[in-house]
Amino acid sequence: MNPKPQTCTGCTSYHTNQGYAGGEGDLTCDIVFVGEACGETEAIEGRPFAGGTGRMLRMMIHQAGLNSTNYYLTNTVKCRPPANRTPTQEEITTCHDRYLAAELALIKPKVIVPVGETALKHLLPTAPGGITQLRGHVFDSAYGKLMPIVHPSFVAR
Repeated sequence: MNPKPQTCTGCTSYHTNQGYAGGEGDLTCDIVFVGEACGETEAIEGRPFAGGTGRMLRMMIHQAGLNSTNYYLTNTVKCRPPANRTPTQEEITTCHDRYLAAELALIKPKVIVPVGETALKHLLPTAPGGITQLRGHVFDSAYGKLMPIVHPSFVAR
């Protein structure tokens, strides 16, 4: 399991000790995929998008012609929320302030791909609709260009 940063104690997900997955990929890439939160498999492996639907996303990224040196994967919330529930606003804000904002500032991607509703609503709080209406469209945000997609778990369901 990927060790949690010892300096992070700011939210309930950290304190439940369900696991942690940091970001993974090329820090000089042009595309960053941002998911919701660390899941069970991600917590075990310590890497984002490691479970079944994550493997589906990685396969689709590869089929689109990208390889692991072309993109970076991360989550809105790095720790696993208890029972894989949707992260709370407190967890989202804490993780953004401590990690996600720094990742995006360091990488400076040309495009950020929010993967699912939670990432979309966090990165584009003024989104004029939900993920199913906005997927595939490009938006300007405080973080740069966003092109949201549905989460692979939505497709799997």
